[in-house]
Amino acid sequence: MDGEYFIKRFIYTVVLFVISINFIIFIPRSLFLLIGWDGLGVVSFLLVIYFQNSKSLCGGIVTCLSNRIGDVFLIISLVVGRSCGTWSFWSINLRFQMQSVFLFLVCLGAFTKSAQFPFCSWLPMAIAAPTPVSALVHSSTLVTAGVYLLIRFSNVLVFSRFLLNFIIVTSCVTIVIARFRAIQHWDAKKIVALSTLSQLGFMVFCISVGMPELAFYHLCIHAIFKALIFMCVGVFIHCFETQDLRKMGGIVGCLPYVSFIFIRAQISLAGFPFLSGYFSKDLIVEGALDNSFNYVAYLLVIIRIFCTS
Repeated sequence: MDGEYFIKRFIYTVVLFVISINFIIFIPRSLFLLIGWDGLGVVSFLLVIYFQNSKSLCGGIVTCLSNRIGDVFLIISLVVGRSCGTWSFWSINLRFQMQSVFLFLVCLGAFTKSAQFPFCSWLPMAIAAPTPVSALVHSSTLVTAGVYLLIRFSNVLVFSRFLLNFIIVTSCVTIVIARFRAIQHWDAKKIVALSTLSQLGFMVFCISVGMPELAFYHLCIHAIFKALIFMCVGVFIHCFETQDLRKMGGIVGCLPYVSFIFIRAQISLAGFPFLSGYFSKDLIVEGALDNSFNYVAYLLVIIRIFCTS
C-alpha cells in the first residue's frame, strides 16, 4: 500500500478496529461487549470499502447488513440477560426457559459474526478490502469474534442438548459448503477466505462437543498461520498484478522464500505431523470420537477432518 493517498485514514481505522476487539476480549460486561461488537461491524464496513469501487461497495454492504442481523440477535439476548439485573457475563442466572432463549439468540449472533451457515455469504465478498486488512480481519479478529463469544458461554451451552446438536449440524454444513465453493473459484484471496470459513466451522464444532479450550488453542494457531498465508498471497498478487490463480505460473521460481513460507503455513493448518495444526486437530478429533455419537455423526467428523485439511 505504498503511496496510498488516504494511508493515515486507513491506519486510524485499523486502530479503531483493534480497540473494538479489545472491548470484547478484556471487559466481561454485556454493555462493553455490545460496544465492541457494533464497533467491529461499522469499522469492518469502512475497511472493506476502502478502495471505493463497485466491488468493494457491494462487499461492504453485504458485510454490514449481515453483521447487523447478528447485532439484532445480540441486543435482544442482552435485553433478556439485563432482565436479571446485571450486565456481567458471570452473574447471569436465568430460568430454564429464558436460558434457552438467551443462548439461542447468542448462538445466532455468533453465527453471523463468524459466517456460519446460513450467514456465510459475506466472508468471501469481504476480501475486497486491502490484503493487510484481510490478514487482520479474516484470520484472527472479526471472524473469530463469534467463536470467542461461544467459548465464553460454553459452560452454559452444555445444559442444552438441542443447541449443541444445532451447532454441530450448522458447523458441518458450513465446512462442506466452504470446501465445495473453494473448489469452484480461481480468485486467490477468495479461496483463502473460504478456507478460513471451513476452519471456523471446525472451531464451532469443537465447542459443540465440549472442548472450548481446544477450540481456543486451534483459534490461536489458525490466526497466526492464516494471517501469514494472507500476507504471502498479497505478495503473489503484487508480483503478478492479478488475483487469478491461472495466471500465477512459476511462483516458486519467482518468489522462492515467500513460497516456502506459504507452503509451511499451509501444511501446518492442514495438520502435517508434528506441526502446530497437527497437535490441535489430533486432540480435537480424539475428543470428538470419544463422544457418544451415532455412526452418521462419526462419518460427519471424518468429513470435517478431510474438508479442513
